[in-house]
Amino acid sequence: MTQREHEDDPPVVGKRRSAFETVSEGLRSRVRNAASFVAPSVAGMVVRTADRTGLSLRELSEGLDCDESSLRSRAFGRLHWDDFAALVDRLEARLGYDRFAAICAHIPDVAADDRPLLSRFVDAPLLYRFLVELMGPLMYPMIESSRLLLDDGTLLVRQRLRPGFRESATFFRLSEPALASTSCFLGLPASEVRAVTTSTGGDYWIRPVGSATCAGGPPPSDAVLDALSADKARLLAAYAELWSPRRTPLERRLDVAEQRWGLSPRQRSVLAGLARGLANKELAAELGCALKTVETHVSEILVRSRQGSRLALVAAFLQELELD
Repeated sequence: MTQREHEDDPPVVGKRRSAFETVSEGLRSRVRNAASFVAPSVAGMVVRTADRTGLSLRELSEGLDCDESSLRSRAFGRLHWDDFAALVDRLEARLGYDRFAAICAHIPDVAADDRPLLSRFVDAPLLYRFLVELMGPLMYPMIESSRLLLDDGTLLVRQRLRPGFRESATFFRLSEPALASTSCFLGLPASEVRAVTTSTGGDYWIRPVGSATCAGGPPPSDAVLDALSADKARLLAAYAELWSPRRTPLERRLDVAEQRWGLSPRQRSVLAGLARGLANKELAAELGCALKTVETHVSEILVRSRQGSRLALVAAFLQELELD
């Protein structure tokens, strides 16, 4: 399986690249990769949905670059949008749309990690503004979102999936009940929502019902949101740092190997097992995949790292890869 990257720049042909060009390309690659992953709290919503309905995460994630153990890890920040979209599609296939939509219609229960923050807003319009302008780009950086307040008080929210990512009609259809129940974070009735969706986006006309009283201190205001929106870049960076798990020496070496050898998340997991001395059968059992799949990944890692054997690969991984 090849690493999924969204290449924007053509290769330089016919000349040697300078050190600056090499570093610049690496930085651009990191930015592209960061914009390909959903927030860790999104993985939590997948886990809660599977647990509530009795579905097996191991079966749902079969063949993807994620597995049950990584999805359940609170430090997991590597759920690629394409894998997330596949998980959403598989959940709908097993549950049926109506049952899945009913779960999304109780989004405060599914998105419990976000309740302490979202329940702080004084009214639904402010909450929707925060979700669209600030929280949305943090949770789903591959989706462009905008909002427009219409003359009759209706809020028009538009979502568009950036080119190059897996399409998911299910995700954008389910955004309708999720947006409707967002006001329930404030103890309000569900908002009235009308939607027109495709596999790459949706338009949602939202009419919040009622207002809420925030307890426990002053709630966020338009002025606060204006200030946050004006400094969104630093907010995004702070959020990414907040969710970044503290890296062990092994994890930092895996980061270097993933970047230098162009490994996919699944190949990274296989390399981690090899570094721990696991045999192929043990790796297959741990990752929940076929032995042949592990063997294929090992062969591909050897090619990418230009090593002739597993022993040489592990030696290169432990001795030659420099840590920052």
